Amino acid sequence: MSLELTNIEKKLGNFKLDGVSFNLDRGKTLGIVGSSGSGKTTVFKILMRFLIPDRGTYLIEGKNAFSLKRKEFSRVVQGVFQNPSRTLNPKKNIRFLLTEPFLIHREIKGSTEKLLREVSLPPEVLESYPYHLSGGQLQRISLARALALSPQYLIADEPTSALDPTVQVQILKLLQKLQAKRNMGMVFISHDINQVVFLSDQLLVMLSGMVMEAGDVESVLRKPSPFTSYLVSPSPLPGREEGACPFYSKCPLAGKKCKIQKPVLRMVGENHWVRCHYY
Repeated sequence: MSLELTNIEKKLGNFKLDGVSFNLDRGKTLGIVGSSGSGKTTVFKILMRFLIPDRGTYLIEGKNAFSLKRKEFSRVVQGVFQNPSRTLNPKKNIRFLLTEPFLIHREIKGSTEKLLREVSLPPEVLESYPYHLSGGQLQRISLARALALSPQYLIADEPTSALDPTVQVQILKLLQKLQAKRNMGMVFISHDINQVVFLSDQLLVMLSGMVMEAGDVESVLRKPSPFTSYLVSPSPLPGREEGACPFYSKCPLAGKKCKIQKPVLRMVGENHWVRCHYY
């Protein structure tokens, strides 16, 4: 049982998502990391069916994700967004926001109190409105709402980016706990490689719409590619003009081949793929 993207391509203006592939099993977490403009959010939008890819396939349990009816899809896949204050209706109280998924899907067994316990919030917040709560509390509400229908996969797009560092750690630990308890597959998207490594079993490292490195976390960190090394430990690098490889301008290993020929993603070890001519 898995969620699978195969050779996904999507062109948006001057940007192109170029052949993104991965396979995620239930109970596992895939971390997607990259700098701004790398394509992380485009992948998120495709996983949530907000965008339709130009090419490639998106399968859930062997079924075409885009052929599933809306209610069927929402029972399988749910998303958690960057800024909950913009995704939760400020005119509705928390009781309504947590009850709404049960009403839409005619699920009479749903319990808002149980959901609140899972995200470590007291029942008193049910009568509050979003503007009464802190950013961390709002993200917990967003998580509770996403979990209401017991999805098989949770897609989290920068869920800690709007929070202060202490609350970020709390939300990361909560995500880890909920993923394990419910045996969900989770895609965790972030620009912060430390957060991604903390949560993930597998890693997908992106730059300019391409996967630069992929594999299980242990294999990747044991011998990271030049770009992943840069994300782990950013340091000033001598700049040069752009080349065929998206990291050519800053890569310490770059050679003439990197300027004129785009590298392909190739297997360099068990469960480890790298896009680099000289790795």
